[in-house]
Amino acid sequence: MLLKNGHVFPVEGEDFFGDIRISKNVIAGVGKDLEALPKEEIIDCTGLNIYPGMVEAHCHLGMEESSIRMEGNDVNEMSDPLTPQVRGIDGCYILDESVKNAREAGITCVAAGPGSANVVGGTFVCYKTNGKCIDDAIVQENIAMKAAFGENPKRVYQDSKIKTRMNIAALLRNLLFKTKEYMEKKRMEKMFHLICSLKR
Repeated sequence: MLLKNGHVFPVEGEDFFGDIRISKNVIAGVGKDLEALPKEEIIDCTGLNIYPGMVEAHCHLGMEESSIRMEGNDVNEMSDPLTPQVRGIDGCYILDESVKNAREAGITCVAAGPGSANVVGGTFVCYKTNGKCIDDAIVQENIAMKAAFGENPKRVYQDSKIKTRMNIAALLRNLLFKTKEYMEKKRMEKMFHLICSLKR
């Protein structure tokens, strides 16, 4: 595919009027007066602007379905203020119309995951918005861990587990301490098995 005569705004450098070649879903050439290849589809972009795909660095796209209420809402797992084990990938419905709308608005890649209800909400996934199955659209899993302080966890858990920011900090501190402890235990187990194997 060859996009001709568009006003091109590249990621780097000055904007210019020219052409973009796309081959196998990848930009294969950018410049002025590119020659069309045999049987190449040509799209006249005269009067149109061509921008790089936008990246949404933090969102919940696909995790709250547009036409379904509670059944399609997977933004927050509000059963506990600490849910590091939940993964955005497991709650993301890539065929939702909101993903299509984002794609058509020029957003080609997103980082999506849990919301701010919990002190620790779970992990984010980075995916392309043009897929039909989340497994095939993934760029990278577990790119971030969501943590939230202040009014959101206090508001959600005010009747049960959290009354102050002090408790929010304490919950996070304790989780990080247990994580560090767990990692050290695993390191020691690995060393123990290594030493045992050397003795044999």
